Amino acid sequence: MPIVEWSDNFLVGFSKIDRHNKLLFEQINKTFDEFAEGAPVEHVRVSLDELINYIFFHFASEEIWMNRTKYTDIMAHEKAHFDFTNEVIRLHKRFRHGIITLYEMLSCLLNSMIIHIHTVDVKYASFIFANGSSCEEVESIPTHSNRSVLPRDIANR
Repeated sequence: MPIVEWSDNFLVGFSKIDRHNKLLFEQINKTFDEFAEGAPVEHVRVSLDELINYIFFHFASEEIWMNRTKYTDIMAHEKAHFDFTNEVIRLHKRFRHGIITLYEMLSCLLNSMIIHIHTVDVKYASFIFANGSSCEEVESIPTHSNRSVLPRDIANR
């Protein structure tokens, strides 16, 4: 059973960001479902690492798009990414040390994601459309890479 259902309420109107955000929701649900169904711990860890990796990939992608579209509020958006990244690392450490459960970690990530979508992502999408920025150039950026972008703190545990 999913921890969250994707809905149109999470769409920002920029297809690339919307696809990424939907994939993030799917990965949260996949990780939670594996845990709830009693999958081996290592299997759940792999899913959690995939989720974290995709969060960081998504942020890196957004920052490329913001640079290419000359987003005027890029510094505030990058700061939101920095803060979110630190929250991910903090939650992951707390989970690894048994301070919080996987459900608590995923719930916190989900809440932070929803806030991020409804504030900074919506603001960026509005900028794109209000300024007639071309999404075509942005859309040509690859959507995923096999290269891990996990911070060293998580990748080398």
